[in-house]
Amino acid sequence: AGGDPLAVARRVRGALAPHGAWLIVEPFASGRLESDIGPWGRLVSSMAVLHCLPVSLADGGGALGPRAGAAAIAEVLRAAGFRTVRPLPDEPYRILLEARP
Repeated sequence: AGGDPLAVARRVRGALAPHGAWLIVEPFASGRLESDIGPWGRLVSSMAVLHCLPVSLADGGGALGPRAGAAAIAEVLRAAGFRTVRPLPDEPYRILLEARP
């Protein structure tokens, strides 16, 4: 299920204690191509095409893509049954989210 974010989120949700938390750390992307133009955007997009996309396709698809951003990730977390999804302060190259049952 490594290439299917929803399946992974469901597994983590099922493994968490009722008051547990999951910290999600992803490479930074705004979710908008025009906002991510530059060296970092090129690097993340290249990594996604060369690694993430083939892994997802080999696992049946379902990946969010290289520019997903925090909003798309939060949507997946909520669909997996997390009631609270809270953004933590972004860092220059990472998205940080806290998800709780």
